[in-house]
Amino acid sequence: MKGKFRLTVLVMACVLLIGAVTPAYAESEVVYISDLRATTITADSVTLAWTPQPDTESIKLRRSNDGGKTWADAINLRVDASSVTVRGLTPNTSYSFDLEGKCSCQKLISNNAHITTKSAPVLPQPQAPTVQESNTGELAGVRAAANGAVLSSGSYISSEMLVGGRTFTKLTVNKAALGEALKLINSNEEGQQQISIEAETAGEGLVVYYPADLLASANNPNVVLAVGFGPAAYELPLARLLAGGQLQQIAGSVEQAYVTIAISTVDAETAAKLAADAAKAGLTPVSGAYQFNVAAEAGDRSQPFNHYGTSYVNRSIDLHAGVTAADATAVQYDPATGVFTFIPAVFTSADGKVTADMKHTGNRIYTVVKGQKTFADITNHWARPDIERLASMLVINGVQADAFAPNANITRAEFAALLVRALGLDSSKQLQTGFADVSETRWYAGAVAAAVEAGLIRGFEDGTFKPEAEITRAQMTVMIAAALEAAGKKVDLTGKEASVLADYKDAAKIGSWAESAAAKAVLTGIVTGVTKDEFGPQEQATRAQSAVMLSRLMKYIGFINP
Repeated sequence: MKGKFRLTVLVMACVLLIGAVTPAYAESEVVYISDLRATTITADSVTLAWTPQPDTESIKLRRSNDGGKTWADAINLRVDASSVTVRGLTPNTSYSFDLEGKCSCQKLISNNAHITTKSAPVLPQPQAPTVQESNTGELAGVRAAANGAVLSSGSYISSEMLVGGRTFTKLTVNKAALGEALKLINSNEEGQQQISIEAETAGEGLVVYYPADLLASANNPNVVLAVGFGPAAYELPLARLLAGGQLQQIAGSVEQAYVTIAISTVDAETAAKLAADAAKAGLTPVSGAYQFNVAAEAGDRSQPFNHYGTSYVNRSIDLHAGVTAADATAVQYDPATGVFTFIPAVFTSADGKVTADMKHTGNRIYTVVKGQKTFADITNHWARPDIERLASMLVINGVQADAFAPNANITRAEFAALLVRALGLDSSKQLQTGFADVSETRWYAGAVAAAVEAGLIRGFEDGTFKPEAEITRAQMTVMIAAALEAAGKKVDLTGKEASVLADYKDAAKIGSWAESAAAKAVLTGIVTGVTKDEFGPQEQATRAQSAVMLSRLMKYIGFINP
């Protein structure tokens, strides 16, 4: 049936174009939607519309990145839906969409809608008043290197900028130096692939300018641009800039275009608000607060590159002297809301210095805080260490200020929200979930949307997610396996799938849809059986069990210290 369906989609596309091909299905077997079309296309989204069919029982939207040869996971839609907006697309990229479902016990299919997203606009950049920019020549304490080899003298031009009363250092890498660096890297393909610029002191911020045309034409996407500014550092894979063709477009159309990486301390007003908000939340900052920004600039125009979809980019901050990693948590800070959010980080110690090595999918304000949280109802509970650790790290919350309810079952929406926080994903974006039973007004709507975008969850065949249903252990393993994938951790089950679950007498009850996921969860040690010889796939998981599994997951993928 699968091959037959694919043939039908291709045939239907031909019917729309030439109107002269007989479909592979008999009319009695298939209900057709022939007007799937794009009504609005932007650089990162598309709105699709169609005429809904009466008596539709289920319907899904599928996406293809290769003209319909292969299809990504489907998004469940409401049975009465007549449009959907898909966000998070790559600018200037071609996609295909189709509908699939069931209608009056018949197959429901549609034509293919082929679209190409628009190019990302180069937006004007609001400029703070520049009081002064003066050439300062070579600066002491600045080191430029490629693969560890120091670049020749004169590899950059230094200038000092006074912007809004704050002092920034601007380093412009010249084309000859960047070309030299790329040549060194290309000659050592198996070694380090990094171009680094470090500044021990640079006022209140450091901005490094790289010639965009050389980066856009680089034939090595594994190059990493590393910038260090005092206690803070940032590593930007060139592949993130090249994705979608935005950089190539800017570099090819505008002379004197640059890619900029900026690291700066926060201004005095933001620093004071951060300290006050931290105190209200019971947190103590143990590092400076730094803002990271990436952009492509040409004259007075700027195109930010501060969102990397589900791809993680590394940055680090050194902790204050005398501070240890115990109970420390890396966070992003939103001055507009005063909210601190967990960021995946591993703390390392070297030469008497503790560093938070963070991973995140965007660029904002980051700092490191310490805080301790416990609950009255976990005093003698077996999961207390994991619950307290994750609560102190802002990953899990109690049902009340002093109660965790460790033995209560956890819902599908609650576990999805835990995974989103554990992976440091952004749940504040206004995205559609595609589920008929997830209202935008519910507390978990943002988390469910973020989980859908990251590929962590899939709903049921009827287009629902059942967010408030208690999650089963089998369902939980499917989400955990998806989280491993999203974090870039491949689990090889070759020749092991049957043996991993063989010790469980109820392994046959897991179901084929969850068997591989369950095997991965068990093989990695993230999930264990309810007893030595029972997996309990249909049993509900408690909040305490979820906290322990989440802790194991985060350690396994390297998002927290062991």
